[in-house]
Amino acid sequence: PSVGIVCADNQITETERAYDVIETLADANSDFASALETVLDDFRSKNGLGSLLDVKGTLESEAAREQTSLSDWNAEIPSLSDWLDQLHEEVEKKESDRFFYQNLQSFLQIVLLLTKEYDTILMNPPYGGRRRMPKQVQNYVKEHYEFKPEYYVNFLEQSGRLLKPTGQIGMLAPRSFMYKESFEDVREELIEDSGEFDFDFLLEFGKGILDNATVRTVGTVLT
Repeated sequence: PSVGIVCADNQITETERAYDVIETLADANSDFASALETVLDDFRSKNGLGSLLDVKGTLESEAAREQTSLSDWNAEIPSLSDWLDQLHEEVEKKESDRFFYQNLQSFLQIVLLLTKEYDTILMNPPYGGRRRMPKQVQNYVKEHYEFKPEYYVNFLEQSGRLLKPTGQIGMLAPRSFMYKESFEDVREELIEDSGEFDFDFLLEFGKGILDNATVRTVGTVLT
C-alpha cells in the first residue's frame, strides 16, 4: 500500500508564468488547462484553504461551461504525473528557477492527490469555526460545500468526496457535532438511512486526548 502525506500550504508567486507552463504542458487541451488555472486561482488567492480545495467540483464546473464532460478529461488527469516528472527535470536543469518550479510541482501534486479516490482516510482536522477561518475561505466553503463553514465538518465532507464506495474514514474531532443544534444537518448525514455516511465506531474521549487541547473530542470510523 502507498501512503500520501500532504502539506497543502505552498504558494505560487509568479502566477502568469505558472499559467504559461500549464498551457504548454496541456498542449492541445486548452479547456483542461483553463480548468487547472481556475483551481490555481482559488489556491493562490484564498490563504488557508489547503486541501479543502474542491478540485473535482471545479473541473466538473469548467467542463460543463465548456459544454463537455469531466469524463472527456479523464485521460488527461493521469498526465499530471507526467507533468510532475517534466517539472522535476526543469528543476534539475534550471538552478536559477528552482524555487518557482518546485512550488508549481508541489501545487500539481496537491491537485493530483485531490483527484484520486482512497480506500482509507485518516485525519485530525483543524478545529474551530468562523473565528479561525479566513473570510475568503468561508466564502469559498459556502460556495463549494453543503455544510456551514467549520473546518472539521468541511474536511469530513471533502473526505467523503475522495473516498471509494467501500472505503473508511477515521477521524478525531470535537464532540460538538453530536449535540449542537447548528450541526443537525451533519448528524442527519451520519445517522439517517438516506445520509452519506454510516457509523462503524464512535467513542467519546473527553479532554486531554491531545497535548494542550481543552476541547472534548470523539474518535469515529465512518463508511
